[in-house]
Amino acid sequence: MALTANDIQQIKTSVVDVVEPRFAETHKRLELTNQRIEERFGQLKVDVDNLTAATNRKFHTVFTDIAVTREDLHVVKQMVSEHGFRLARLENKRSDNQSGA
Repeated sequence: MALTANDIQQIKTSVVDVVEPRFAETHKRLELTNQRIEERFGQLKVDVDNLTAATNRKFHTVFTDIAVTREDLHVVKQMVSEHGFRLARLENKRSDNQSGA
C-alpha cells in the first residue's frame, strides 16, 4: 500500500504537533539552566575578584607597614655580633676541654 501525499502530510503534521511542544519546553528549560549557570558563575567570579582584591590589599598593608630603621639594623647587627662572640667562646671552651682531656 503506497502512501499518498495527503497521508504524508498528515504524518508530518502529527509529528510536528507532538515534537514541537516538547522541543519548545526542552529549549525553555535549557535557557533557564544556562541563565542559572551564568548567574552562579558570575557570582563566583565576583567572589574570586573580591577575594583577590582583599588579599592584595592585605599584602600591600603588611609590606608597607614594615619599616626598618637604622636603629633596628644596629640592634640586629649587635645581636649577630654577640651571638658570633658566644659561638666563638663555646668553640674555644670545647677545644680547651678536648686538648686537656
